[in-house]
Amino acid sequence: MKDSEIENALEMDNFLSEERELSDAWKKRAELELNEDPNKLDDELNDLRIFLDNSEQLKNVPKDDKFLIKFLRAKSHDLLKAEEMISRYCTARSKFKANFENSLPSSCSDTFSHQIQTVLQHRDTKARRVFIFRVGMWDPALVSKEDLFSANYLCLELMAREPKTQISGIIAVVDMAGLSWSHWMQMSYDYIQSMVGMVQNSFPIRFKEIHIINESAIFQVAFALVKPFLTEKMKQRLQFHGSSYDSLHSCVPASILPEELGGDAGHFSNQELLTSLQNMEEFFLEMQNISNNC
Repeated sequence: MKDSEIENALEMDNFLSEERELSDAWKKRAELELNEDPNKLDDELNDLRIFLDNSEQLKNVPKDDKFLIKFLRAKSHDLLKAEEMISRYCTARSKFKANFENSLPSSCSDTFSHQIQTVLQHRDTKARRVFIFRVGMWDPALVSKEDLFSANYLCLELMAREPKTQISGIIAVVDMAGLSWSHWMQMSYDYIQSMVGMVQNSFPIRFKEIHIINESAIFQVAFALVKPFLTEKMKQRLQFHGSSYDSLHSCVPASILPEELGGDAGHFSNQELLTSLQNMEEFFLEMQNISNNC
């Protein structure tokens, strides 16, 4: 399918956790890209519920269709892989508990005030959500690495709740300008493992591309330590742009990017994102209950 034929490409799309029925075009895309068969969906969801019912460790995991379908779509309706991902999702909350302790919108307002991360309201040329993370805006003296992780996690959960995003996947733009040793000194083995796990193993969202801009010599040293944790598939999805915004814009249009990334869409802002997250407080409280039995 040509980019020009993709529904909602480059359109502003407000964050909707309660989304309307998918259009025929999106249903067809789910069929083509994720092997989704509407006639089998109820049985697949019931099979996941049976799996959860048979696991004492997973008894606090929500069993509603809306929660479970994101795992099926993240694993292209491979039931065994979806079950494994739910287990990893739960285990991560227990193994790296400190990273999730403040994972409520009401607890992360100060972190978001530093304008470190956002999700663009416009989708990209393939109608994927775009997550932006700016390393240089993170001051470890003001925002702990655990609170930073929690804020990023909230962004991923918001996107993973959207049916269209479950189908399209997301891309990330990581601006490494301002990366310093003070940042890297925060990166323990467990923290790297937790962070990488969210990207490729333990969270029900499909990272289709990760664009790195303004990487420095410090980044090269840091990346050498992270690289062994990455799967070959994830390594292939990384794209490095040096300091070239033209290179970045050839992949992510300037029309949807903020001025801080050489774009035409006004100043960087995460206010709409934060407002939407605040409306999901009850959902995130429910997510915290998962950790109580993992």
